Amino acid sequence: MARVLLISLASCLLIVNQASSIRRCDLARVLHEEHLDGFEGYSLSDWLCLAFVESNFSISKVNETADGSFDYGIFQINSHYWCNDYQSHSENFCHVDCEDILNPNLLSAISCAKMIVSGSGGMKNWFQLSAFTELMAGGNQTKGFEFLLWGLSERPEQQRVLFLLFLWMYVTTVAGNLLIVLAIGTDGRLHTPMYFFLASLSCADILFTSTTVPKALVHIQTQSRSISYAGCLTQLYFFLTFGDMDIFLLATMAYDRYVAICLPLHYTVIMSLRRCTFMVTACWTLANLVAMTHTFLMFRLSFCSKKIIPDFFCDLGPLMKVSCSDTQLNELVLLFLGGAVILIPFLLILVSYICIALAILRVPSAQGRCKAFSTCGSHLTVVALFFGTVIRAYLCPSSSSFNAVAEDTAAAVMYTVVTPLLNPFIYSLRNKDMKRALVRLLRGKIFLKG
Repeated sequence: MARVLLISLASCLLIVNQASSIRRCDLARVLHEEHLDGFEGYSLSDWLCLAFVESNFSISKVNETADGSFDYGIFQINSHYWCNDYQSHSENFCHVDCEDILNPNLLSAISCAKMIVSGSGGMKNWFQLSAFTELMAGGNQTKGFEFLLWGLSERPEQQRVLFLLFLWMYVTTVAGNLLIVLAIGTDGRLHTPMYFFLASLSCADILFTSTTVPKALVHIQTQSRSISYAGCLTQLYFFLTFGDMDIFLLATMAYDRYVAICLPLHYTVIMSLRRCTFMVTACWTLANLVAMTHTFLMFRLSFCSKKIIPDFFCDLGPLMKVSCSDTQLNELVLLFLGGAVILIPFLLILVSYICIALAILRVPSAQGRCKAFSTCGSHLTVVALFFGTVIRAYLCPSSSSFNAVAEDTAAAVMYTVVTPLLNPFIYSLRNKDMKRALVRLLRGKIFLKG
């Protein structure tokens, strides 16, 4: 567990330094200071889309064109007409050296771009780029277009393996968690707070996995990676709801074990049916409120014509990366609200298990201590795996490099597919009462208490 956490925290400290690029929010600030918001009728979003489509916010990008000239800088200003590169004939309408266009302060690039936009055609002077042609022809058609999910390998030789692997994990996850729910529901001896929370976790895991994996299986099988804007945000909402529900339930289950082991004489009073029902209801309510907050904030963003999402489902980070709007507010909410949703339950789980460990050490029987530590150790393994990958995905900076994208996808697979797959084995199959209930269920014997 410590190793997983150390890796996660270490990756949080790695800040990707891309000197040739500028963050979207920093560019928006510079453009605003240079009075480009509303200049010649173009909004700040239009300028951000232009920079995104032309250079992906790269200040130092230089691209050779078909006629032998070069496009320079964040707006890809052409050397044949607008700047002088001293390599070929140039009209140099902006009266600027092309090297100055690459200056990180962006003043020459912005000044020349303003001159281009002020002439005939406006931003249509960048019309030769097909992506920008689509943007200008349709305007901001955020509500009607589709995203492309490219998180999984597109190599034909890997498609069948991926499909079978994801299908096996999904079927196993649904079957395992469904058996747990049925066993707990049909066996009156398991109608206790611990198993009530476990059944709730199994339901959340089934819904959590079903939000992403079936769509990924369809994409692999049909070779179509598209998802509509409405479908993407709907998937985002339910993914966040059930994912946050998992987090809250894991914290609730840790608290339940803390009360059972550290305060056994008060357990029935503290963990009454009414209080357990209230705790699960509170978990669902909080999860929905957090998901709605992030989803509604995503509605305010507009998206450029480059809509490739480097993931196999719609998530907050990848969606913000392909937006051409200023995402500073979304990032702040993700940092503070998302950080609170992840770190506070995680710390509560750690405190609960530390108290449990101290209580176990006072047990006189060595065999009893080993059994308790074995059970707690397996629980903490799942907690470390789940929270370690969630922290890596949501609270740590990530670049757009191939390796970073691959690491993000691997982390996403761990907390969306692998952890729900492991939960039935970790929380149930090591439990004798649970195993007996599953055997009775499979044999068709239902025991109702009282």
